Amino acid sequence: MKMKSLLISSVLLVGLFYSCGGEKGGSQNSTQNTSDSKLAVPVTADPVYDEFAKVICGNYEGVPSNVDASYYNSFTKTLNQKLAEIGKNRLTPITNWNESNFKRNSKSDTTSVFYPFSGGDFLHVNSLYPNANHYVMMAQESVGSIPDFKKLDKTQSKEYIEAVDFILRDIYAKSYFITMNMIKDTKQSPVNGMLPVLLWSVSKTGHTIMNVEEVQLDQTGKKTFIPFKIGATTAKAVRITFGNKVTGAPKTLTYYSCDISDTGIEKDKGLAGVLKNLPPSNCFVKSASYLMHYATFSTIRSTVLDKAVYLVQDDTGIPYIYFDKAKFKIELHGTYEKPIKDFSANLFQKDLAQAYTTKEFVAKLPFSLGYHWNSGNQNEMVAIKK
Repeated sequence: MKMKSLLISSVLLVGLFYSCGGEKGGSQNSTQNTSDSKLAVPVTADPVYDEFAKVICGNYEGVPSNVDASYYNSFTKTLNQKLAEIGKNRLTPITNWNESNFKRNSKSDTTSVFYPFSGGDFLHVNSLYPNANHYVMMAQESVGSIPDFKKLDKTQSKEYIEAVDFILRDIYAKSYFITMNMIKDTKQSPVNGMLPVLLWSVSKTGHTIMNVEEVQLDQTGKKTFIPFKIGATTAKAVRITFGNKVTGAPKTLTYYSCDISDTGIEKDKGLAGVLKNLPPSNCFVKSASYLMHYATFSTIRSTVLDKAVYLVQDDTGIPYIYFDKAKFKIELHGTYEKPIKDFSANLFQKDLAQAYTTKEFVAKLPFSLGYHWNSGNQNEMVAIKK
C-alpha cells in the first residue's frame, strides 16, 4: 500500500487527517504515574502498538512478513474504498456540521469529551470532536487483549484481521454497534474486546499511537497507569496516548469497561469516583438503547447533565423533559419520529416532537447517524450550557 493512497483515503475519511508515519520508538516501559493530563512529549510511535494498529486497519506501508500479500493488498484496497465512501457521506459532514454549530455558539471543541454507552466507537466521536485533548469512553464491552501479532502465521494473521473487520461491520453500515452482535463477536472470535477496535480507529483516523497503558482505580477513582501487557489481560480500563505528527499535539483516550447503571455505579466505588471527578466536558450520546430514559440509569443521566458544557445526542439519550431551559440552550436538527420497532413505542417523546415545531428547530441533517439509518430520518439535539 503506497503512502500516497493512504493519504488520499485518510483525507476522504474525515476531511482533515493525515497518514501515519513509520518511525519506531515509543514508551512500552513507561513508569507508573497517576496523571490523566496530556503528555508534553513529541509524537513518537510505539514500536508494538502503532505497527499492530497499522496492520489491522490497512495503514501498513507494504505487506507484513507474516501476512499473505495477495490477501492484504485486496483487503486494504477494499477497506479504504469503503471508508472513503463513509467519510464522504457521513464522517466529513459530521465534522463540518458540528464545526458550524461550535462557531455559531462561540464554543470550543478542544476540551475533554465524555462519551457514555460508546462501545468502541472512536470513529464517530473523533469526527464530531476532532480537536479534543482527551476522550473518556464508557461501555459494558471488555477491554480485551492484544496478541503478539508477529508470532501469528499467515493463516492466523488473516483470521485476526478479518475478525477485526467483521466486528466493525455495523459501524460501517449503520454507524453503531449492535449489542447482541458485539457479545457474540467478542466471545467467538480472536478479537475479545474493544482495545483492538479502538487502536484500529485511532490509526485509521490518521493518528500515531504513542503508548497503551492499563488503568487501575482505587476506591476514590484515583488512577494509576501501568504498561499494558501483550497477551492475556484482566484490565478493566485502558488509556491510549496518540497524536498527529503534523500538529504535534499528543492526546489521550481512556476506555472503561463498566456497568453505568445505578446499581453498577453504586457497586463500583472507583467508577463512581471517576464520574464525580470528570471535568466539564463536551459530550456525545448515540444509539444508546434509550437507557437514560429509565430510572435505573438516573445517575449517569445526572452526570451528563452536570458535566456537559456542550452535548450532541439523539433521542436515545437523555429525554427532552430533563433539560432545564434556564441552564441549557437547545438546538434541534434533523427529523424526529417514533423509535424503531426494536424499542417500545412508549419511548416516543411528545414534548420533543412539539419542540421540533418551534424556533428550537434549526435545520435538517446533512448525514445519517443512528438507529434510523434505513430511512435516514435521524435526529440530533445540541444542548449548550448557558
